[in-house]
Parts: sequence; structure tokens; C-alpha cells
Amino acid sequence: MLRKDDDEHFELAIQLDAIMVTHNRGDYESLFASFTEQGKAFPGLIILKQINVYDLAQRLFRFFREHKDIKNQLWYL
Repeated sequence: MLRKDDDEHFELAIQLDAIMVTHNRGDYESLFASFTEQGKAFPGLIILKQINVYDLAQRLFRFFREHKDIKNQLWYL
């Protein structure tokens, strides 16, 4: 998906029913708002601070231990 637009990434996540995880807060907040305003269902979006991979993995592991379904939700970790 290199060189693809952000909205194409969003559409693929919908097709795959995959939660999107990104560091790109500005673009993906806007896209998420646009999709929800249009009434489109989305598997979920997690926006992470740019941290080392080990801490990132720990945050995601703890998050998914407590949250089983984040459909149509936006989370900041």
C-alpha cells in the first residue's frame, strides 16, 4: 500500500474488517470524522504516539486485553 492515499488505506481496512493503527493523527482524525459523518461503519482506529516498538506493543496488548470490540471508535494510546 505504499504510495496509496490515506482514504485508500481506510477503504482497505473496511474491506478486511481490520482495525487501523497509525501515528498520523491529523490526516486520520479527519478521515475518521468524514467516514462517521457519512454513516460508514469502520472496524476501529487507534492513534499512537511515536514511541519505541516494545512500548507500542505493550500498550496495544494491554488495550486489546480490555477492549474486545472498538467498531466505529477512535482511541488514542
